[in-house]
This record gives sequence, C-alpha cells and structure tokens, in this order.
Amino acid sequence: MIDLTQKPARVIDTVTVGQTPGGLTRSPDGKFVAVTVMNGSNKPSSSPFYAAQGEVQVWRVDGKKLVKAGEGKVGNWSQGAVFSNDNKTLVVQNMVQKELQVFEVSPTGSLKDTGTRIKLTAGPAGIRTAER
Repeated sequence: MIDLTQKPARVIDTVTVGQTPGGLTRSPDGKFVAVTVMNGSNKPSSSPFYAAQGEVQVWRVDGKKLVKAGEGKVGNWSQGAVFSNDNKTLVVQNMVQKELQVFEVSPTGSLKDTGTRIKLTAGPAGIRTAER
C-alpha cells in the first residue's frame, strides 16, 4: 500500500500473495484489489515449486491496509484480471488454457467460480476494460 498523501509518498503496508504475482487490478469503486498469482503453475512439473493451478486473490482496502477477502483457483500461467464496472464480476486470463475465467464477486470480496470459460484461439496476456 502506497500512501500518496505523504510527502514524499511512501509504502505504508505490504502483503504476501505467494509465488510469482502476475497481474494486479483495482475495482472501479476502489474497494478491492485483485492479483493473479502463478503459484508455480508456470514451472515444469519436476520443479519443487510446481503447482497444478494458479490462484487469484481479492484484497479489501481497509483504510490504509489490505485485508484478504477472497481467493479462487485459476488456470496455469494466469496473467491479468479485470473487474466489471459494477464490481460484481472478475475475469481472469488463463494463458495455457487459452481462456478467460469468470468469477462472481460478493459485496465482501469473496469469490465464486461461475464455471464460465470463454475459449480463445491464443493465450491471453493483456486485458483492460473501458473506463467510464
């Protein structure tokens, strides 16, 4: 967490998300931050750091701290994520599976995998939504 009101701006809080964070995004209302974590899913299966799946985490902005609000399993080598404009949906890019994975976001930040996968012809590596 970086406090931009301080002169000079400074880091005031840090959180550990796990092995190899990928993409980071903020919800449009500013209440949440989501981060994709490769979690070893980008490593060879012979690696001691390998995991079969990555994860996405949602952190709630609580004043000047971040509090973990939710997490979900995602595909391999997951890249970015985006919130819908109403903050109720989170879409994660799964590079190896060549898909977008859709989560429902509760008002408290917990996640529910909807089971919806949007198949693509290539691995998605960059995503952004239009700003209002």
